[in-house]
Amino acid sequence: MTTASRWGVRAAELYGDAYARRYRVHDDAIRDGELVTRFSGWLGGICDRFGRDIDIRDLGCGTGRYFHALRHVRRLVGIDVAQPMLDEARHPVGSPALRAELVAEGADLFEARYQWAQIRHRLAEVCRAVAVGASGDGISNHGR
Repeated sequence: MTTASRWGVRAAELYGDAYARRYRVHDDAIRDGELVTRFSGWLGGICDRFGRDIDIRDLGCGTGRYFHALRHVRRLVGIDVAQPMLDEARHPVGSPALRAELVAEGADLFEARYQWAQIRHRLAEVCRAVAVGASGDGISNHGR
């Protein structure tokens, strides 16, 4: 575990137990709404295109709002700066059978380890994979 940045400390203060519980109640309330339904279908479709079990890392997973949409999951790692959000994600909306490894990580994860150039590169890979139907290996994790 790394030392949290000033933003990480502030995020931990903002996203406490009460906030995480309200957020989760909101997740339950909007689960069948049009936006969540459409986005969930899109995520599930991306998972299906791989044609095999996949490893998923969800940066900023919060309470696991979209865990239920994921299919063909071999390993799911949910990462968030707020431990109370991760505590709620242990029992995500609509996913009682889905097990996730949940990791609390300081905001420096987002500020320092994943530089904008790396994120842009990964997003470009995702867009290309989706555009071609994720044929073959689609997105490479370079052996990791």
